[in-house]
Amino acid sequence: MSDELGFAELSVLAGVLDSNGAKLDDLILTGADFNDGRFGDIFDTMRRMRSENRPVDPTTLGGEIPTHAAFLWTLSDQVPHTINTGFHADMVREAAVRRRVNAAGVRISEWSKTLGMSDLTDRARREVDEAVGLQRRRVTFMADTIGDTIEGIGKPSRSVPTPWRSLTDSIGGFRPGALYVFGARPGVGKTAVSIQIALELAEHGAVAYSSLEMPEHELHLRCISAGAGVAHAILEKPAPLPEFVKSKIDAWRGSTPQSIAFDDRGSVTVNDIRTHARSVAREGNLAGVVVDYLQLISGESGAKRLEVVTEASRQLKLLARDLDVPVIALSQLNRNAESRGDKRPAMSDLRESGAIEQDADLVILLHRDMEATDTASTDFDMLVAKNRHGATGVLRMEWAGEFMSVTDGRTW
Repeated sequence: MSDELGFAELSVLAGVLDSNGAKLDDLILTGADFNDGRFGDIFDTMRRMRSENRPVDPTTLGGEIPTHAAFLWTLSDQVPHTINTGFHADMVREAAVRRRVNAAGVRISEWSKTLGMSDLTDRARREVDEAVGLQRRRVTFMADTIGDTIEGIGKPSRSVPTPWRSLTDSIGGFRPGALYVFGARPGVGKTAVSIQIALELAEHGAVAYSSLEMPEHELHLRCISAGAGVAHAILEKPAPLPEFVKSKIDAWRGSTPQSIAFDDRGSVTVNDIRTHARSVAREGNLAGVVVDYLQLISGESGAKRLEVVTEASRQLKLLARDLDVPVIALSQLNRNAESRGDKRPAMSDLRESGAIEQDADLVILLHRDMEATDTASTDFDMLVAKNRHGATGVLRMEWAGEFMSVTDGRTW
């Protein structure tokens, strides 16, 4: 231990004793932060005594730890001035973080010999995050922080608009840190909705899109069709594109950001999704994360689907908060709606986990009558079944099947 760090640790102990324990209330330290284990034990004893509303002086502390009694009485001689306790506490904390990061590096080095890349990357990041973050948060009261909230009232929202004005008006846009779940039966249009959302988010930054069902080139075609207004059937034909179609696509490419990073691996864990999102975030401003879809996320070998989906839902909510971006997750619905007269889905139709309903800030159920006549089949409903920040209700949209997209309609 360097002389400077040793003196800093002594200075912290002396400062606490000199204040009869009062300085403990302002120190973001624990005994584990001290390089000298003896000092760490003394500091933790001080904290315990302070929490019990007992005086913290050489006499009372010496009574708690008799083996250090003589040492405690010499502290004032070793540290005659204790006005810089906070500065020295910062030195102790910084040294502790550096030791933890160094220890994390050793563990990561060992893991690199056996773990796969995905697990290694995720565990390494988590290890470093924990090493840097092992500090108690300073207690703050509302009186100290409410001013910032009041100043923010009336200022422009950080929410990103949705692709549909009526939905934006209803839910206020996509909020950073929130989890949005869009649920539907197969074939209704989940992926089409998610593509439009990704294109809208891309207007505001980079988008991490994890597609567990559809390969990247098919997603590209969906983007072109919805974004450039080109019939999807034309893009699928094994024939050269007409010149007017090429012109529409070129015009769209020139005016629209293509900052969507697709990960189309068919079998990924929630750790893979997190790693992909963080990688995209390092490339630039991350506007959002899209996952298509929850029930296809892989879990540990032998884990039940209910457990996998429950954990995935919880982790996606944490991901939204950690990255401070909206996370949009698609979800499969069960077949219960088919037995109802109007075939409209309900929240209880979310497959395999009630945790989805619990974790989501907003749940939108998509409905399109697949057996209706051609005239009525354009009806497309978004049922806002849960809205933590506002009202629920039904939004009437229009299904533009030719372009694999949904257009705005009216609210009722």
